[in-house]
This record gives sequence, C-alpha cells and structure tokens, in this order.
Amino acid sequence: MPVTVTWYDDREEIIVFRFEGHWTWKEFHVANDAAGAWAAQKSHMIDAIFDFECASSIIPEDVISTAAEVARLSEHLPNQGITVVVSMSSWVQAIVQVIITVARTRNIAIARTHSGALGLIEAARQKRLLQNQP
Repeated sequence: MPVTVTWYDDREEIIVFRFEGHWTWKEFHVANDAAGAWAAQKSHMIDAIFDFECASSIIPEDVISTAAEVARLSEHLPNQGITVVVSMSSWVQAIVQVIITVARTRNIAIARTHSGALGLIEAARQKRLLQNQP
C-alpha cells in the first residue's frame, strides 16, 4: 500500500506516515483514520512524521486545498501535536510551505531528514512544556 502508518517506537508518541510511489487521497484517508483511532486511545500528545522520501513526484489532485483542510481539522483534535514533513525534495518542501500558509497553521514543519524531524518534534515538546507551566 502506498501510504502506511506505524508507531515510531514502543512509547507510541509519534505516528509515522510513509508515502511510497504514487499514492492517492483514498489511501491517505485510510491510513489517517487508523492513526486517528490509535491516537484517540492515548491521553498524551501525539506528534506525526509524514515521510515522503520514497513518494513519487506525481502528487494527487487538489493537494494544497485537501492537505490544508486536513491540517485545519487536525488542529481541533485534543492530543494532536506537531506534524513534520520529511523530504529532500525542494518541490515537496515548496508545496508544504504553501499548505502551511493556506491552512494558517503553526503545527506543520519541514525537515530534510528523520533526525531533523525528531529534533523539531523535541523542540515542539519543550515549547509545550513551557506553555503548560503555571
């Protein structure tokens, strides 16, 4: 399946979406529904990594409007953390920047590597901790 979803590790704090080859919105929504069900069972914040390293450069129709809508809706989930898109492609990075602007969200970031994504997630967690202090 071109879009798969797994936990990053046994702590179950980060969900990883892997996009491989040519993927469709239907495949994404199936994976996203599974991830949503997993996250709903947790009381802690759940961050996400969207890994586009093995994805085709051909993207589904309406990628900007559909992804912006998904981003806006996810902000209303009680334990939704940051989503980091991983890609070395300047094309994917440019599209994500437009999605961030259209969605008016601060919960999406871009990294070129998985270690970069983990660093952004850790920084977001530290920021959440500081914001939640009395």
